[in-house]
Amino acid sequence: MDPQRLTLARRRQAWLYVILLLFGARLAWAFVDIQALSHSRYLEVAQKQQKKRIEIPPERGIIEDRNGVPLAVNREQYAIYLVPRHIADVDRFVERFTEVVPFDEAVLRARVAEGGWYLRLVKGVTRETVRKLEEADIDGVGIESYQVRHYPYGKLADDLLGRVDVDNVGIEGIELFYDEALRGTPGFTVHQRDALGKEYPNFTYPVQAPVDGQTVRLTIDLGLQEIVEDALDSAMERTQARKGSVVVVDPRTGEVLAMANRSPEENPASPRNYAVIDQFEPGSTFKLVTLAGLYEEGDTAPTDSLFCENGTWRWNGRTLRDVHPYGYLTVEQVIEESSNICAAKLAERLGEEDLYEFTRRFGFGL
Repeated sequence: MDPQRLTLARRRQAWLYVILLLFGARLAWAFVDIQALSHSRYLEVAQKQQKKRIEIPPERGIIEDRNGVPLAVNREQYAIYLVPRHIADVDRFVERFTEVVPFDEAVLRARVAEGGWYLRLVKGVTRETVRKLEEADIDGVGIESYQVRHYPYGKLADDLLGRVDVDNVGIEGIELFYDEALRGTPGFTVHQRDALGKEYPNFTYPVQAPVDGQTVRLTIDLGLQEIVEDALDSAMERTQARKGSVVVVDPRTGEVLAMANRSPEENPASPRNYAVIDQFEPGSTFKLVTLAGLYEEGDTAPTDSLFCENGTWRWNGRTLRDVHPYGYLTVEQVIEESSNICAAKLAERLGEEDLYEFTRRFGFGL
């Protein structure tokens, strides 16, 4: 062989060895990277592709009145969703689906054209429709259930109970105040996903059951609540008032037995609990705080007599008046007649510091 051609062949052979060596080194490095250096990252990516964590929602706790009558419960409803990737023949799918569920064909085709693995189509489906869909066994259609909040007595005590949003989270009233206890803790399960994206339960994966929400029992008496709301409606109609509130309290325990509010100006979809959120002066009801302080200190007896200034009294630069002019009244009569002048004299007898102390002990300003 010509020495020049032999040298050229050997040079090409050497380059081939170098290329193969570099390729083998790169392949070996890839094996080391996948199996050792980046193993956890590739494993995480693979698990995300092969596994899907499914959250199991808890059941929201119920709200009861003092006698265990349910005021807020849960109802199961159904929704239809589509899996566009499982729909091979769109025309056939639309024809079969609309035979069971009345739906606009153009809208349905547009939703299918969006593609993907999950598209919620319609909520609030009846159980009868669900049964028909299950019998039809249409590829690309799925049914899921979800919980919605239900108030068995309609608008009764609605401003007190409040409401939840579309995700069953409290946003007003008792539903909001005790939301953390009512909501519960979600659980989860893990599904296996194949190369086509289909999901299958795999019982070798961990499963955590949800913890349902707690039951909240109120001091409200449903029967008394109904009576109070009827009475308030009648009073609002008779007086044409802009706003009205009623709170019925057990004086021995402080428990609220009924609470109702009305205002023709409010939004019916979002009633407000004016008895709780509005601020107003306690008025003549505060006279009892003064009297309780005096009795507690032993400074006054029910039969003590006070002069009520015949209806007008100038004190500390201000003029106090009574609705009716009174002369002398006993302490009991001061409360019976609701005399502002003699109530002020009783407060003066108790003193500023003691009056403040008893006001705080009654819970005002806390």
